Amino acid sequence: MSFMYSKFRPVVPAKLDERGEPRRLVLLQRATVRQSNLPPVEARLVDLSSYGCRLLVSCKFKAGLKLLLRFNDAEPVTGTAVWSDGTHIGCRFDQAIDRELFRSLTLSLD
Repeated sequence: MSFMYSKFRPVVPAKLDERGEPRRLVLLQRATVRQSNLPPVEARLVDLSSYGCRLLVSCKFKAGLKLLLRFNDAEPVTGTAVWSDGTHIGCRFDQAIDRELFRSLTLSLD
């Protein structure tokens, strides 16, 4: 019986920040963003978590695009563009990034 009434229950608005892990600020690390067969776009890493990041870029990316990200010449990381405003892009990694890469990108702030 509760099933019938649950569809009429008001929906609580989503929180503004629903990330699985908090983001850590980084010291504007060098990065590149590449989509499919296009040349890479230079970017700067602004903040980072194990599952995503925010990058400073010079162009807009469409949400949902599959991307290949490279930080400081490390092995590329695959991810998806979640949002873009023309100066920044938010990305979700397909898999958590390597712990050593995470530490190398954030170590200077500890």
